Amino acid sequence: MIIHARKATYPVYAPQGRRPENAHPFLEELIGFRWVFAHNGFIRFNRARVRVRPQDRLLEYRGRAIPLSSYGVDSEVFFKILIHELRDYGGEEPLNVLHVLDHIMNSDIILDFHSLNFVMGSHRYLYALRYYNEDCEECAEKYTLYYMIRRGDSPAGKLLKKRMDEVALFVCSEPITGPRWIEEVRKIRKEFPEEEWRPIDNMTLLMVPIGRPQDYRIERLG
Repeated sequence: MIIHARKATYPVYAPQGRRPENAHPFLEELIGFRWVFAHNGFIRFNRARVRVRPQDRLLEYRGRAIPLSSYGVDSEVFFKILIHELRDYGGEEPLNVLHVLDHIMNSDIILDFHSLNFVMGSHRYLYALRYYNEDCEECAEKYTLYYMIRRGDSPAGKLLKKRMDEVALFVCSEPITGPRWIEEVRKIRKEFPEEEWRPIDNMTLLMVPIGRPQDYRIERLG
């Protein structure tokens, strides 16, 4: 399950503003399977390579007119470019995603950004990228990502009455059950234990096989 709970940053009057069509997550199909994408950050594209027509809800990229579900939100544009490049690149997950991201970041497609942080799911993998602009002073603190593995035989797993062999992986911009939030959680579950949330480093991609979260991999881009 992917949840995107954020405050809108575009002005209300902007086409990219508070409209249902602009809400994350965004969906796309690749080789007959649905991909889901949610992003946190700001991206400015090279207009010589990427042209967005908000009112037409259309992206022009590499000679193709690609329909958008939003009114040109930068997050969906980034997602559509990623899917387009994956379609051309081919290959197998998760290495194709890693290679395509490397290609995008080493090209002139993106001129400027605050963060490319995203969570993306296919039918095979869950991906979580942390990639903030290190030239931006406040970005390191603002654009964080953490992950946590909860096993059924852990204190939290037992309290929640999970199966003893169950393994679940969570990714969030801030630790949901970490020190900052534990007071709120304990209003519902007084004895809820603190859990170990591990930070994802910058320029790093977390790749989690669906159904086998214990086999996750972490790779650095670049």
